[in-house]
Amino acid sequence: GVNGTFFIQTKYIRDWNDAAFFDQAAAERVADLVEMGMDVGSHTVAHSRELEHMEMGSGRERYPAYRPMVIDDFHVEGATILGELRVSKYLLEELTGADVVSFRPGRLSYPFSLPEALNATGYRHSSSIAANLTMSHLPFQLTNGRAYGALQPVFEYPVTLEDELDPPMGARLDQGLALIDQIARDRGLVVILTHPNVTDHKLSYTRGVLERWRDRAWMGSLAEFGAWWSARDALQADLVQQNGRWVMTAQSEDGIRNLGIILPRQDRRLNLTLEPGRESRTAL
Repeated sequence: GVNGTFFIQTKYIRDWNDAAFFDQAAAERVADLVEMGMDVGSHTVAHSRELEHMEMGSGRERYPAYRPMVIDDFHVEGATILGELRVSKYLLEELTGADVVSFRPGRLSYPFSLPEALNATGYRHSSSIAANLTMSHLPFQLTNGRAYGALQPVFEYPVTLEDELDPPMGARLDQGLALIDQIARDRGLVVILTHPNVTDHKLSYTRGVLERWRDRAWMGSLAEFGAWWSARDALQADLVQQNGRWVMTAQSEDGIRNLGIILPRQDRRLNLTLEPGRESRTAL
């Protein structure tokens, strides 16, 4: 009863990493996920930790001419950042019917030029770095070169919990739930990364989280939450006092729907009247 994001590697070349497993049968299985209402994102073509050292590329990389070859854990040939983004997105959309706007790199390899590359290739949501490294359990907008530069229309959603550390994921459920409890106090975001290669303790971990939080938290895919977060970021609100009352004006170029307003609990004297304004193109 809960949807999520499946990051799919579109590997069509046999190399040191693995066999060429993204074939017609695999594409049909991914199409089944789309039919189930799941979000399908890109997990690159080559799944190389060397993504952060690749050249940007020309932006003209296409399948099947684009042929990235992983030589070993630290060497890859014929691969570019734009190629990994462009070709994987193209294959997923063409073969599965997915609308691919979410991205996670293999090995969480994170080039400094990734924000610009994501924007150039049509991605809007990235989950590519651990929350402990960003020191935040909230999304943030990416910038050119991951520095103090121009903003890109792409948001990063940091990874909170993952499945590859010891002890095994199933043995860390209580620890994970305690962390979620802490983050929930500040209305933070919890992103759980799990590889579906083990269906016993990893699946029980996911079920344990669902059982504890199903009725207390929103759960869903990166694309769904990302669309809401992007709309939230685009909202401009102003609060002023006029004629003895407070007036809030909210505007957005994309229009406003289902706007939630959280009021201070201690203030019992506040009367709220919603008056949609013409200039804000508001639909409340």
